[in-house]
Amino acid sequence: MTRAEIARREAWHSAAWTSAMDLGAGILAALVVRAWPWLPTWVLLQFAATGGLVLVVLFACRDAPRGLCLVLFSVNVASALVTALAAANALARSGHVGQPFEALIAGLMLIAILSPSIGLGVAWIAVFTLAPWIAVHCPEFTQKSFLALDLWFIPIYAGMALVVLLYRSRCLHLENTLSNARAEQLMLERLGRVSLVLGDFANTPLQTLTTGVSLLRHKAQPQDRVRAAMERALGRLQRLKQALMPFDYGVEVSRQEESFDAIASIVKIADDLGRGRDR
Repeated sequence: MTRAEIARREAWHSAAWTSAMDLGAGILAALVVRAWPWLPTWVLLQFAATGGLVLVVLFACRDAPRGLCLVLFSVNVASALVTALAAANALARSGHVGQPFEALIAGLMLIAILSPSIGLGVAWIAVFTLAPWIAVHCPEFTQKSFLALDLWFIPIYAGMALVVLLYRSRCLHLENTLSNARAEQLMLERLGRVSLVLGDFANTPLQTLTTGVSLLRHKAQPQDRVRAAMERALGRLQRLKQALMPFDYGVEVSRQEESFDAIASIVKIADDLGRGRDR
């Protein structure tokens, strides 16, 4: 699996997880807060509906490109932001005393954990940080029931979310590096086993050909007998060549590589094999 495919699958899974969380959290919250008229039901319904629609699109397009998956992930995050701001405004208007931005803080942490891209994650963390500062100055938003200190908790949690995002990205990079190194080591080990088999298989025909050439040069044996032995040796080498043909598929060779130094290539591969064993 290529790096591009790994990145695409990660973006797809991130969008799918956020969709499932939006759908589940929206339905549960709508059932729980039905008795609380201060929270508009449409906010939770759009939250659940957005998650459900994005989830349907993702499962309908299992091979969706990474760009589309990032867009769908952003749609889920934008829906969560609208829901968090609406809940904060509703809490403030109902006279709730205390931090009204719990949902927004939870969204910051989920972005840090689920974002498939560092750049996208940093952008949405910045949006989540600035949005409440802009919202509190809107006429629809009331500031009577919470302190200005509540707003300053948002940048603190945003910094924590950035640390989590960067640490998670570093762990994923390290995991991919170790996985690639392990795959290379396994490839070199398999190549080593193939070289042992090839050496053992080709040893007898080479000895036969060497001996036959020496006998023909000194005329120590009848030519027909020596020629028959050499033909059998050549046939065995031909079977070896046919057995190696499947290894040619999937290997791209440029025109510059069509005429290469086989000995130099073998020495280089042997050096790589030795370094793989030393790891």
